Amino acid sequence: MMAEKRRKATSTKRKEEISELKAEIRKLRSELELKSELKGLQTSVKAPPLELVISENETLSSVLQQQQFDIARVHSTLPPSLELHSLIYNARMVSTNDMGITTE
Repeated sequence: MMAEKRRKATSTKRKEEISELKAEIRKLRSELELKSELKGLQTSVKAPPLELVISENETLSSVLQQQQFDIARVHSTLPPSLELHSLIYNARMVSTNDMGITTE
């Protein structure tokens, strides 16, 4: 009788272990699928090469600097009557000083 109880306990234990292992297999397969999907997404969205980013930044900086220079040049051609307000004058000084242009 005692031997039967051990067998039941052993068989029950084995069934539980099998069930736990199957659950772990399902979990690992799910994680593997998720990692595969993430890897696929990462390879499809690659960052541009560093040299390209640097080149684009230099181009944008150059264009911005040219636009600021053009604005400063237009401001320098304004007649004094349009520069009555001190804020306009100060804005002109700031924009031209940023470009290294002297207005005096």
